[in-house]
Amino acid sequence: MRSVRNAIRALGFEVRDVASPADILAAERLVFPGVGAFGSAVGRLQADGYFEPLRRRLLEGKPFFGSASASRCCSRGARSRSGRPGSA
Repeated sequence: MRSVRNAIRALGFEVRDVASPADILAAERLVFPGVGAFGSAVGRLQADGYFEPLRRRLLEGKPFFGSASASRCCSRGARSRSGRPGSA
């Protein structure tokens, strides 16, 4: 995550962490770095209330970049081994 932050800053952008589900919709741009296991990531997003705002952001076409499993969490039709769906 530090390398992603450093790269964004080097490009001249400010980096702010998402602290609440509302921040996902309010962000001008959203970068969602890879987080490891897809199923666990989606489960955590759902449990903490971030899944639906993320889904809404994607459906509204707001700027978003997801890397590794983060992009998979946001892919329509993606499923974990346990059958947990992605958000789009």
